[in-house]
Amino acid sequence: MRWYVVHAFSGFERKVQAEIRERANREGLADK
Repeated sequence: MRWYVVHAFSGFERKVQAEIRERANREGLADK
């Protein structure tokens, strides 16, 4: 059961990272 939690969390982290990058691109922080 533990591996399932880790796998789901890593997928969630990836989604959050993508959202943060998208927001940074919108605000013009990506090129800093």
